[in-house]
Amino acid sequence: MPLRADDWVLHLDEETQMDAYSLRACIDFIERQADADLGQGIIHYNAHDFWHAVLPTVGDISRVQDDYGRVAWQTNWARRASLGVHGSFLLLSGRVENAVGWETDVLTEDYWFCWSAMRRGFRIGLVPAIAREVSPRNLKDYSRQRRRWFTGIRAMGRPVGKLTLVLWCWRLLKPMYWAMSWHTTNQDARMPRWFFVSQLLCPVIERVFCAFGILVQDYDAGLTWSSMLMSQLLSLPMNMLLQFVDSYGIVAALLFPEKGFYIIAKS
Repeated sequence: MPLRADDWVLHLDEETQMDAYSLRACIDFIERQADADLGQGIIHYNAHDFWHAVLPTVGDISRVQDDYGRVAWQTNWARRASLGVHGSFLLLSGRVENAVGWETDVLTEDYWFCWSAMRRGFRIGLVPAIAREVSPRNLKDYSRQRRRWFTGIRAMGRPVGKLTLVLWCWRLLKPMYWAMSWHTTNQDARMPRWFFVSQLLCPVIERVFCAFGILVQDYDAGLTWSSMLMSQLLSLPMNMLLQFVDSYGIVAALLFPEKGFYIIAKS
């Protein structure tokens, strides 16, 4: 499209739901910001049939955590996005659209677009509002979605992307690590107890942020307090399972990369 430098395009997925507040936030971002060519908003996965597919819903909690953590920090303070952006609720100026374009064979085209824009010196800002989407409807689609992401990130060959995949694989080995650490500490005494105790902080912090991700989505969806408590209890046993599913997606992407887009069901 023949976009002008002062044109703006709001990218949305097919099921993304906006409201009056999020639209006003986009307009305000366009009118008031002075040093950003990209704007990224927060996404919740509670548009409709929330908690209908329990496992994918729990799995997408990590994406909400990421939005309130890494995404908010890099858009508010760093003004750089090292690990990509969402392809949805993404506000782009005509200047960056024209300079980068969307012609790519990479399966994670939003990750590729962000990386290309950052290389050209464009800066990103936060659109302080929420859009709402839907999680995949079953575990198969959830796993294939992740497998495509990881295939695309790996295909780009960036060191930070490869590091991300390694850290995600660690989620698969972490439960085994804790089991061995506990045995080593109590039986062979090869690991200092202070080190083992300090490592316990990691799952505690992870659990706190997981609880936060559940709370903000449940509250935003208007759930009752009893339902919100049930959500927290459901996530406890299922979060560990989803770590294995995510790690399986990485291993599958390494051994059997996706060849193209796989259309997943969200309704």
